Amino acid sequence: MVEAKRKAFIFILLAFILAIIAAGLIIQQLQAIAESTSQTIEVAVASEEIDSYEEFNDSNVDWVDVPLTDQAENFIQQKSDLEDSISIVNLEAGNYITSNMVREKSSIPPNERIVRLDATDNVMKDEAIGEGDNLDIIVVYDTDEGTTVSPAFRDVPVVEVNGEEVLVRMDIEVAQELIYYQNIAKQIRVLRVSNSNAQVEEQSEGE
Repeated sequence: MVEAKRKAFIFILLAFILAIIAAGLIIQQLQAIAESTSQTIEVAVASEEIDSYEEFNDSNVDWVDVPLTDQAENFIQQKSDLEDSISIVNLEAGNYITSNMVREKSSIPPNERIVRLDATDNVMKDEAIGEGDNLDIIVVYDTDEGTTVSPAFRDVPVVEVNGEEVLVRMDIEVAQELIYYQNIAKQIRVLRVSNSNAQVEEQSEGE
């Protein structure tokens, strides 16, 4: 009887000690979570509406503190990242500014523009497209004589791909034509141009 009580006492004591240890570990984890969520970083936001190709400056950019999260890492955090740079998209006041919205002024010639290729539902891509690819764009539209199929644009360079969104670089006049066709064409087919240099290298390796 005494031995049984002794064992029960030891068991209760061990359970109590383990409970204290577990509680301490939980408290430490909660403190670590609280500390991580309380950390902030300063990121750039649009302080007013910013049109595409408008230069970033102190009057249209604010800096705000946000919690340090994985998503926040994608935001612009250094003022130097916006120096001599323009926005390639329209921004509304309060929009966070990310690196894929920013281009150096010198990287885009004055006579060229960045255009979103798949801005309308009539655009169809025949295969996966990546940054650095060149594209041929076929336009299908109706005329008085019937349906016309035209290779309207050739060797159009892709400057950026974000998921399904494809941005291409064009002369201003050509960009106007593309936007026109995006609004009137029955269908716009996008064909990736084969990389001739890559083909030559593959053939050389095969030999």
